[in-house]
Amino acid sequence: MPYPFRIEHRINNNNKSRRVSPDNLLPSEADNPIQLTGIEPSEADNLIDANFANYMERLVKLVPTEVLSVYVTVRSFWIAEPTDKLLTENNTSLSFIDWWPVICIGLVILSRLWGTRDTEKKWSSIQLIGTGIAAVSFVIWVYAMGHNILKWNLPDPRYAPTAVILWIFIVPFFYKGDYKVE
Repeated sequence: MPYPFRIEHRINNNNKSRRVSPDNLLPSEADNPIQLTGIEPSEADNLIDANFANYMERLVKLVPTEVLSVYVTVRSFWIAEPTDKLLTENNTSLSFIDWWPVICIGLVILSRLWGTRDTEKKWSSIQLIGTGIAAVSFVIWVYAMGHNILKWNLPDPRYAPTAVILWIFIVPFFYKGDYKVE
């Protein structure tokens, strides 16, 4: 079993089935892509289900929920009510709460570097792209919650929620992880 955050793009090496995409449709399938020639309806449903399951697996693994949970929990201990300010407007020094997102970005990177190794636990097998995507996802979520990092705010607060929708749901379509032949 691979480590918990490792993303693998599974390829079925069985001659009976193949990945169906517009690029590899047979001529008879291109005319009527809904009815796949040579594939039973149940097999086509299985291919669709497998593709959706793979997408959802990537989606879940690319959002660093474990560190987001720690971030929100610890932050809530430092801020009694959402309207409380830890620093007055005139104070320019940084407090723990300003550094907390940076610390959590480090936690995301560490957990993903450890969690994306292969089954042989080789450090050379870590998935740097998946780790980077998870770190960017964390930053986007921090801003989407209305928080800042080292007192740096987005120019328009609507950018972060929009980025959540675009980043979190579109990136798994493009990042498939390492290829694994089954």
